Amino acid sequence: MRGEGKDWNRTTRGFSASAQDAASEEQKKSKEEKEKASEESEGGEEGPENSEEIAPDVNELQEQLEKQKVEVDDLRAKAKESDTRLLRVLADMENLRERTARQAENATKFGIQGFAKGIVGVIDTFERAVESVPTELMEEVESGTEEEKRLRQVLRSFHEGIKMTEKQLLQVLKENGVEQYDPTGEPFDPNLHQAMFELDDPNKEAGTVAMVTKKGYLLHERVMRPADVGVVKAKSE
Repeated sequence: MRGEGKDWNRTTRGFSASAQDAASEEQKKSKEEKEKASEESEGGEEGPENSEEIAPDVNELQEQLEKQKVEVDDLRAKAKESDTRLLRVLADMENLRERTARQAENATKFGIQGFAKGIVGVIDTFERAVESVPTELMEEVESGTEEEKRLRQVLRSFHEGIKMTEKQLLQVLKENGVEQYDPTGEPFDPNLHQAMFELDDPNKEAGTVAMVTKKGYLLHERVMRPADVGVVKAKSE
């Protein structure tokens, strides 16, 4: 009987230990499940924190975009200002080119003015020489000695030679832009005429050019030498 009692006690203690181990295992599992649930709960709460961390990044990007927009606007304004300056420089260069071209053209046109004035002086001398010969000496006459006839012929030839030389000089001047003008009978123009004296002429209006002592000359429509003239005096009342 004692032996059976001992075996019962062992068996009872074995069951008690097994029950305790099972309860401990259940508690352990329960604890692990709670910890796991707690971790999952904590992990679920990380969402809002992450959104809070993302929000500042978006704001920062917007600020950067605004700054870049300001920089782009500034660059556009500078580019526009540069374009304006470039256009001004191009306009100045074009004006300089046109002014230089005009100066070169004027130098070509009026560069012969000094030489032309010298030729005009020679023509004046030829005109005086032609006018100094009496008209009657240019006429052929039957009377007179042979010597007189010969001299008249020589004088006529000389006279015609001077006139032809004068005509050729005028043609050369004209080809180079120089033209002679005779203002006899025209109204006095201080831009074209130089009044040397006044005279009475009842047949002409006051202020009219009645006499020309020196003809005028134009160089490419610009007065190279004004004509020396005598002007009709105003009638006194």
